[in-house]
Amino acid sequence: MPPSHRLRVFDEELGKRNDDHKPGSRHALRSSWPPWSISARFRRRRVLALALFTLSVYFLFRAACFLRSGTANHRSASHSSFRDILSVGHAGLPPDAPRPADGTLRCPSHYYDGPIEFTRLGLTLPVAAKNGGSKFGSSNVLFAAANLKSVAALVPLACEMARWRRSDVQFVVMGRDDVSMEEIMKINGVSSQCTVTWHGLGYMHNLLHPQVVLIDDSKQEDPSFQEALAGKAGSLSIPVIRLPGDALETLMWITRLDAWNKATIDVLIRAPEGSSGSLMRLLQSLKHASIPFSPPPRIIVELPPTIDLPTQEYLKHFEFGNSVNQVTLRHRLRAAVSPEEQALQVLESFFPRTPSHSNLLVLSPQGELSPLFFHYVKYALLEYRHSSYGTKSHNHLLGLSFGLPSRGINSSEIPSVNSTAFLWPVPDDRAAVYFGEKWVELHDFVRRRLEAQQTLQKPAITRRLGAKRSYWMEYVLELATLRGYQMLYSLLDASNGIVTIHSELDSAADVDGVASAKDGDDETASWGSSVAAGAYLSGSSKAETGLTSHRSLLSLLPAEGDLPGLEDIPVFTESGQRGALMDQKATQLASAFKRDVGGCDVDSRARKRKDLSAADLFCLDDDNDNDGDEEENDEAEAASSNADEPTKPQRKVAV
Repeated sequence: MPPSHRLRVFDEELGKRNDDHKPGSRHALRSSWPPWSISARFRRRRVLALALFTLSVYFLFRAACFLRSGTANHRSASHSSFRDILSVGHAGLPPDAPRPADGTLRCPSHYYDGPIEFTRLGLTLPVAAKNGGSKFGSSNVLFAAANLKSVAALVPLACEMARWRRSDVQFVVMGRDDVSMEEIMKINGVSSQCTVTWHGLGYMHNLLHPQVVLIDDSKQEDPSFQEALAGKAGSLSIPVIRLPGDALETLMWITRLDAWNKATIDVLIRAPEGSSGSLMRLLQSLKHASIPFSPPPRIIVELPPTIDLPTQEYLKHFEFGNSVNQVTLRHRLRAAVSPEEQALQVLESFFPRTPSHSNLLVLSPQGELSPLFFHYVKYALLEYRHSSYGTKSHNHLLGLSFGLPSRGINSSEIPSVNSTAFLWPVPDDRAAVYFGEKWVELHDFVRRRLEAQQTLQKPAITRRLGAKRSYWMEYVLELATLRGYQMLYSLLDASNGIVTIHSELDSAADVDGVASAKDGDDETASWGSSVAAGAYLSGSSKAETGLTSHRSLLSLLPAEGDLPGLEDIPVFTESGQRGALMDQKATQLASAFKRDVGGCDVDSRARKRKDLSAADLFCLDDDNDNDGDEEENDEAEAASSNADEPTKPQRKVAV
């Protein structure tokens, strides 16, 4: 209908006779006005108001749909609207939205591009903000889902995480389904004992500052939701963990954590001559190992000068993490002519890009891994290095070991404990993770020590681990005893190991690539035998550990999977005697080392210890990076070291 005709009809209605209405009524008074007495401005306002009202109802109805675009352009627009929001949740149908007669919502179109407003968050977000969520250092963990089936998959994990009280758990639900939060909670059996805070959709970054966002990565979740949320969280430097469909069985251990996705791992394998069979077995077990919620680690394979044909053919086609780029091959042109050269080759194989997050996993070529190996490594690494507890207590940790040598220093016995974990300064090269900061400090220590040997004619390192142990570990042991560092040996039951070390290869060349072992060498026999994680618990030091067939890591761990705090783990000295973290012996050894090896005398200026550096242990002529930094005396240094002894903060426990 043309606008002029509509106005005429409208004017005719306004110009009806007075006797059409009751006398004295508002209608009678209004109808008595002549049409020309109504201003044009007033008519335009009414028409504009009607148009705005119609558009408002239309867009409110469309906002409830959130359906994916069918074309690339529409898909891009839909994603952009998602990316304007950090986290997504259930908006709910507007109360005045039109409904069909059967009460269901049918959206005529799946396209939407525009701002979205959600009013239901006013009841829940302020509570989370008052609990510290508005601070960047909050402990909020955000579960997000758009599909009701994904909600059902994530709810058990969220409630279990809330039960352990290591994090403040938030759950955000969004979708096209017209289901209230109360109905969602009831359908999924959420009771008052589940202390998760539930939200609808909103701009949560400023109020919650979540440390991580967890979403369902199965096919039942909306792909556009996954992509948009991951993109927005990435732009805000918030980690996103995509949980697989079997997360309830395989990843329940993440509910015990409050640190997320910071640790990276590089794997170092040194292949000896004629080890094609054992190397391929190890690489196959690596390929089949599950890598939880992180990119696959980079694998560095150190090859001997002579590479046999089976090894060449296998490596030609070997892929890890669906990419050949994750594997780096390094071929030595000649064998090391001395243990010192071999040690340098190993140490130079890796240098952390980000020391605070990078770690090195050293694996024996005779090893074989369980599919759960990286689950345990990731769990222990996040707990002891990156958690709110670990960041305050990891200073004296050199790394984590998941195997056990058969001998200690100078062929002494290994510690005998009735525990699944203990602290020991003796390093490991069978299945051990070394923290990036300690590896950088080790580089600096070895460089300065070799310089002291050459320029000051100081003695070389004394071999205390025996001829069957890699020579580079002698440097690790020396640094550990001077600093008071400990390796955390974290072990499992012998029948359900996450790593085993086979014993078919047995030669000194397997270790240093320098010399062959003497016949009848007892140390060679004991070291060549497999001593895998937890074998000592059953009274056997040579039995190979059977790899676990369990799919759940928590089923292998005591105390419902709660890892023990450092103050609860027994400490042993290098000789196998009970000791303590950072005792006076390390300070005394450091003072003697400065005098005998570091080139320091009584008149030398005391140097302040710095992170990632071993300069305070040496007094070289060209070493000026510590000039001007003084400490009052050795007693003050000892007091400072003792003051730094880790004390476990009050950790939240499960309720």
